[in-house]
Amino acid sequence: MSHTARPGIKVAIFGQDYMVRGDADAAYVTSLAAYVDGKMREVASKVSDASASRVAVMAALNICDEMFKMKKQQAKLAAVTDDLFKTLEE
Repeated sequence: MSHTARPGIKVAIFGQDYMVRGDADAAYVTSLAAYVDGKMREVASKVSDASASRVAVMAALNICDEMFKMKKQQAKLAAVTDDLFKTLEE
């Protein structure tokens, strides 16, 4: 079985160009890259003379913090929903 290589999507993050390959839609990948770029620029504006790798790590931590908070909120909403369903079933 032969696999045809999908064309890459060129994105720019913090002044560097990257070719991203995968199954995701180009617009989606571009929006992800723009989000990461924005987070890196936000960190860079607050941290003087930090290397690009340090900025990337700090931005990754900030993005993970957002994700963990959203997961926690999602879990709380799921618990509330479960409680409501249980109340309705009674």
